This record gives sequence, structure tokens and C-alpha cells, in this order.
Amino acid sequence: MLINKIVSSILQTILFGIIPVAWWFVTVRKHQKFAEWIGLKKVQGGKKTLIGIIVVSIVFIVSGALTLYTIRDIETANANGSIIPSWIIHTISNLFSGIYAAFSII
Repeated sequence: MLINKIVSSILQTILFGIIPVAWWFVTVRKHQKFAEWIGLKKVQGGKKTLIGIIVVSIVFIVSGALTLYTIRDIETANANGSIIPSWIIHTISNLFSGIYAAFSII
């Protein structure tokens, strides 16, 4: 069972990577590099930018950890329980993930 999941994960990752590369190869290979086509750009900045990214990362990691620590005693959804606590946990986690991603890009 574990081997099947590992093989499935590897195949899905390869498929996930092949489709964009194939599309780029067929459509815009002569006009743009692949990294540029998928939106990767070099960050313009020095130490201030690096320090900002590190500070924002630490703030959001700590706030996410504190949130999970605060709600550690809430029972998650099961056959007899409510789905609301589980929904709250996932909403808060996704919120912090989205904010972290947005500020890391800036």
C-alpha cells in the first residue's frame, strides 16, 4: 500500500511537470525561456529585501503555530462530531498560508 502511494505520487508529480513543459515547448519556446514563461523572475533587492522576507516569514510561521497551539484541544470532525471546528482550523491555516505567500512575493 505504501509503495503504491509513493509510485502514484511520483507519477503525478512527473505528469504535473510534463504538461506545462510540453505546452511551452509547442507554443512559445522560441519567444521566451521556460522560467520567464511560468513567471519566475529574479528579485531586485539587497539585504533589506532579504531581511524583510525573513521577518515576514518568521511572523507568519509563529502566528500560524500559535493559532494551532491555541486550538489544539478542539475536536476535529468525526462520525459523531461537528465539522465546524475542523472547518475553522483549515480556514485559519489557509488564511495564514495565503497571506504568507502574498507577502513573500512582494
